Amino acid sequence: MPEECKMDLGYTLNPEFHNKGYMTEASARVISFAFNTMKLKTIEAYTHKDNKGSIRILLRNNFRLTDREMEDRAIFVLTNEK
Repeated sequence: MPEECKMDLGYTLNPEFHNKGYMTEASARVISFAFNTMKLKTIEAYTHKDNKGSIRILLRNNFRLTDREMEDRAIFVLTNEK
């Protein structure tokens, strides 16, 4: 797949604002822009395998866990079905 058809999603949020839904909403908007405006095919996200909050955000945005391994990271992918 050409590199221009995919992107990596990453985020950092001050702990004061955790568990308020901000990152889930922000991620959804980035995903929409990536797929609908930029016409990307795939978005990947990497998080620590024990980061339950980040994993929850990715799953809420329909990412799926891959079987690929990278040290202590969980690798998720979301594919544009259009």
